[in-house]
Amino acid sequence: MLRSIGTRSVKAPMVGHRSVLEPAWLVGYRFTTQGRSMLRAGYKNFRDKIFKVRCNGLEVVLLPNRYIDELRNVPEEKVSPPKALFTKGLGHYVGMNIIMESRLHVHIVQQRLTPNLVSIMPQLQQELEFALEAELPDCRTDEWVSVNVQDLLARLVGRLSARVLAGPELCRKEEWLSASVKHSGHAFATSMTLRMFPGWLRPIVAPMIPFYWRARSDLATAKRLVGALVERRRATEAQQGTAYEKPNDLLQWMMDEATGTDAFPHKLAHRLLFVSDASVLTTGILTTHFLLDLCAHPQYLKPLLAEITHVLREGGNFQRTMVHKMVHLDSFLKESQRMNTTFLMTFDRVLNTPITLSDGIKLPKDTHVAMPTDAMLHDPTYLPGGGDPDSFDPFRYARLRQKPENAHRYQLAMTDSTSLPFGHGKHACPGRFFASSEAKLLLCNLLLRFEIRLPDGQTRPDNLLVAENLVPDPAARLLFRKRAVGDELSRNLRTLGA
Repeated sequence: MLRSIGTRSVKAPMVGHRSVLEPAWLVGYRFTTQGRSMLRAGYKNFRDKIFKVRCNGLEVVLLPNRYIDELRNVPEEKVSPPKALFTKGLGHYVGMNIIMESRLHVHIVQQRLTPNLVSIMPQLQQELEFALEAELPDCRTDEWVSVNVQDLLARLVGRLSARVLAGPELCRKEEWLSASVKHSGHAFATSMTLRMFPGWLRPIVAPMIPFYWRARSDLATAKRLVGALVERRRATEAQQGTAYEKPNDLLQWMMDEATGTDAFPHKLAHRLLFVSDASVLTTGILTTHFLLDLCAHPQYLKPLLAEITHVLREGGNFQRTMVHKMVHLDSFLKESQRMNTTFLMTFDRVLNTPITLSDGIKLPKDTHVAMPTDAMLHDPTYLPGGGDPDSFDPFRYARLRQKPENAHRYQLAMTDSTSLPFGHGKHACPGRFFASSEAKLLLCNLLLRFEIRLPDGQTRPDNLLVAENLVPDPAARLLFRKRAVGDELSRNLRTLGA
């Protein structure tokens, strides 16, 4: 049932109410398990209009995509994406205050990390060689090994990301790996639990949640390890002067550009953990869905392997320029992301000032706005090339890119007003290009080195819905078996110097 509710924020239809007597807190509670159906119902009934949804104490105003172009470049002084993330994630309880202090990490990712991806890829490949041996020590050619796929990929991504974030000194420390891989899950569990309670009760409930303390412990570990690393680097630079050769990683780039309190070791450590959270969450979930979808549709493995080996033979090794030639791999990732959108709502902003839209609609200060991304991705009107939006077609984007005018369009890391998994505009996910390259490098290695399949008699595990978040089944397992030494695919990998 839908009913129109005039609130202090915006007068628009509120979706999800079963009756006019149903209290708002109960609607928010049901959103935890029925968020996707609520959002899709709202989109179906109010596709070109504004509607609202209540998410456990948070009211979000969903906008039609016609407003994207006028909102995407509005200055942050007027509309704030970080404030929306902080509010939705209950940042006070999970240590997200660092993102409200400055945009240092965003600037560094955009200005230093992305332009350096070509030089970074060999480092990632080197670390991946070590990581695969460390994480899959029991995988042999003569026996299938059951693996929790999400745990495996989270740790592999955590290792690779740490190599880029803080270099080899940190990426192989188990303390850092454990804290950086688990922190996002601990923080997420804390905020999702607290959102079940009214605001006045949250300070009382928070200390009773085990995940709350685990998230704090993860942050303390990061501050201790990274803080000490910052101090060692500064001491070495002071001792060696101009002869000091600075590390080429994100931590050092932040150290070089940080000013004021941003330069404090514990602040740099906190910010580095936040960047690691984003990387592990984005790439870990993306690659997990990819493997689950591929194992559910094994007929696509052969053309993917053919493309990978062909491109590698042309290029010689894993460089960013090479992985971007893997059009079918990119298409599969993009389609998997479309079908398994992690965030059902994106393009989140909180208004710092009142905004009047181009058609005269007024949005008051403190309004939380977003786009119904999942529903839009399943709207046939917005699906490039047409077809059934509820059908998994992993090469749909590869076919579109066969046309010369589309050769550089419809890529995983690209955004537009109808494809918003990474957001859109100047506040789109700054690490999406790194995530795309990292995911392809990781998947190429896994597919070339291992046979991977679902356990006998099993189908793809259903995803888990938690409010506006869709994640893979954390218990999902796949079977891995190392390819034989004489296998042509393994031979190609070694010959190419990967």
